[in-house]
Amino acid sequence: MIRLLIQLYILILIINSFLSYVPSLRSQDWAAQINKVSELTCRYVRPYMPKDLPFDISPVVVIILLNLIMALW
Repeated sequence: MIRLLIQLYILILIINSFLSYVPSLRSQDWAAQINKVSELTCRYVRPYMPKDLPFDISPVVVIILLNLIMALW
């Protein structure tokens, strides 16, 4: 059950990453909800990321950490 929830959250992170490249969809209500849910974890990782990167890699770091948790579970 926990693995399923983690996999669903990883899917939400991936969808949010793709939505960041489509500005016309970001204004939709469902996209705002996906962004809000994905920010729950990304906001804690983002301060530790280098500031000079041209793009945000915090979702990738969160996905790696969640996969590590699943592997250890």
